[in-house]
Amino acid sequence: MSESHGDGAVAPTQGRCWRITVVDDAVLNADSMSDVLRALGHQVFTAYDGLSALSSHTHFAPDAYLLDLSMPGLSGFSTCRALRLLPRGHLLSIVALSGWARNEDMANALEAGFSGFLLKPASPSEVLSCLATCSST
Repeated sequence: MSESHGDGAVAPTQGRCWRITVVDDAVLNADSMSDVLRALGHQVFTAYDGLSALSSHTHFAPDAYLLDLSMPGLSGFSTCRALRLLPRGHLLSIVALSGWARNEDMANALEAGFSGFLLKPASPSEVLSCLATCSST
């Protein structure tokens, strides 16, 4: 979805411009992913916990979420369940981000209502590919 140049730079994405909320309690992870997605031309809101992600839903109105699963307080699983209960929540593309690839984590993510599952560190191209696949189903 993005073109990489020999110097390591990434060209802006052509096609759909996503409104994405990136949620991770690891500030560096959240900020890095947000910065790269913005550089690719997407509109991004960054949250560092589940409650902030939920409260941003009304004023930012994202069409996609990238949620870390293991956050203190409101986990990614609980955040996803709450997002699905919101008006038009069933239309959201919600992708789980996890450092663990256990079958139980993936099964729990699907049960919680996630649209997709990616292992950390996920590249921006993996994220955008997953979002495109999630939104077409």
